[in-house]
Amino acid sequence: MKGTIEITVRTVPGGKVLTNVKGKECSEEDVLKVMTMGFCGMAASSLRDVPQRLRGQCCKEFGKMMEGTLLDLLNSNPAVQRFEGKEAAFMTELLTRQGEVQDQ
Repeated sequence: MKGTIEITVRTVPGGKVLTNVKGKECSEEDVLKVMTMGFCGMAASSLRDVPQRLRGQCCKEFGKMMEGTLLDLLNSNPAVQRFEGKEAAFMTELLTRQGEVQDQ
């Protein structure tokens, strides 16, 4: 029997982004893989219109952003994640596009 992973991402007043994950018959590693692929898929979708010559740089900046976020979460309160400036704009666009895809 296959496991089930349900991931809900929503924004709340104040600009916070909340993620809720429910898994049935799956491991923490399975959940991490699904979340990683889903997040990277959303990021790739939002970068489809970027010219080929700029994609490498965009991916590099995205990787740096994720590295910084992961380090922040490891070194502080893991329940709070804050995006500001370019990162906030990127996350807003990413979540907006994901919502549009889910609505289709």
